[in-house]
Amino acid sequence: MKITIFTFLFSLLPALAIAAEMKDVIISFPANTPATIVSNAEQIVEALGGQVTTEYTIIPGFAATAPQNALDLVTMMGHISAFDAIIEEDGVVTIDGGVQA
Repeated sequence: MKITIFTFLFSLLPALAIAAEMKDVIISFPANTPATIVSNAEQIVEALGGQVTTEYTIIPGFAATAPQNALDLVTMMGHISAFDAIIEEDGVVTIDGGVQA
């Protein structure tokens, strides 16, 4: 069933590949997430015009520059697979609590 759903999601990629504002993000998953889920998320980001900038080895996840529609699809994939993606804007956090983009 899950393979069919992922096939359906990937079939939507060409329709979603429109020009959009890119965001620098960190996408992470729960510790028990299979590597295939993380890999599928990376493929979604790249298929929609984004770029994976760093692959993490300590945690299941990666940093990327991606359009919002890719982030939405990764979120949807997480809900379907029961391994919800945590998507945070990437940036520098300062000691006084400020954030720089």
